[in-house]
Amino acid sequence: MRACPPDNVLDLDSGSCLPPGAMRSLARAQGIGTEDDSTFTCAPDASLVASGQALRCLPLAAICPRGWRWNTDEKRCARLRSCAAGELADPVRDRCARVIAPAGDRDVIDVGAWIALAIGPYGGNGSPDFCGMLARTPGQLGRTTVTTLRIDIAIDFPDNDANAAHIRFRASEAPAGPLLSGQAERAVERAITSSLDPLRTMGGDTSSSTVETSVVCAVGDAGVPVAGR
Repeated sequence: MRACPPDNVLDLDSGSCLPPGAMRSLARAQGIGTEDDSTFTCAPDASLVASGQALRCLPLAAICPRGWRWNTDEKRCARLRSCAAGELADPVRDRCARVIAPAGDRDVIDVGAWIALAIGPYGGNGSPDFCGMLARTPGQLGRTTVTTLRIDIAIDFPDNDANAAHIRFRASEAPAGPLLSGQAERAVERAITSSLDPLRTMGGDTSSSTVETSVVCAVGDAGVPVAGR
């Protein structure tokens, strides 16, 4: 995430830093601060951000970009290990896992191994990178309290071509809530598409013409900003 000056706040939707005046305008619309010199804070385990034309408290675990994780002891985002070509980081086992395997005279991408690491294993929690992308779009998802989303994903590879990947998905509130629609559905689509980028970079043939997974992600604000002076 972009670093903003101390008296500014990051707008997750635009990527810009909002000055104090813009912050106070959002706060007044929310009814959480009406004084001209109001300041806003979140709990120690959350960071003040803007999204969806509102000030929000984002969990610290969600503020780190893809490939980084929040280090509780150092109170900062720390980069995961760098992996070689054809590998993905496996944060659970703290190692790099190879997702390309030889098949005769060519290398093939094991899309089953890839999707389990990049998005999450079938029936389990979504990967930190995948769920983190969703957690950083609270305004687009329209969730002000922590909500668990279930996301069923199928990715087709016509002619087993990684570069021709086509996604199909269904996102809803877990366990059997309403389907997401509008900008919330588009936020999920962007997260899936972004997760595909490293696979497309690898290029080449895939081990299967279709791969599927179904994961859950917890998203939502970590409390409401508190106004002070």
